Amino acid sequence: MGMDAKNSPLARLAHALFEKEIRFQIVGMGAAALQGVPVVTLDTDIWVNLDSRQYMRVMNLCLQDGATMLSKTVAELKGGHLVNFLYEVHGINGFAYEYGRVERIKWL
Repeated sequence: MGMDAKNSPLARLAHALFEKEIRFQIVGMGAAALQGVPVVTLDTDIWVNLDSRQYMRVMNLCLQDGATMLSKTVAELKGGHLVNFLYEVHGINGFAYEYGRVERIKWL
């Protein structure tokens, strides 16, 4: 994936999405945790800027790093971390609008 194997599988996945120019946002409780909120979550929700019919692009990135696909939208990364890929989120504006308002953080 172009990133050192000592990095976490989630970090490698984020880097792979970035390298493939797939825009994404961490949403849900995982986003809250990255911003310092003291929460516990069992998975990371990643909202990708792809049509749901393009799920294979994301699935292949996961498989290349040794993940197990549990469904078209859920991957179990090495080490057991679950990632849920979202292709649309209801109750808020569209991806482009929300992406323009995200809080970018330095991570690793």
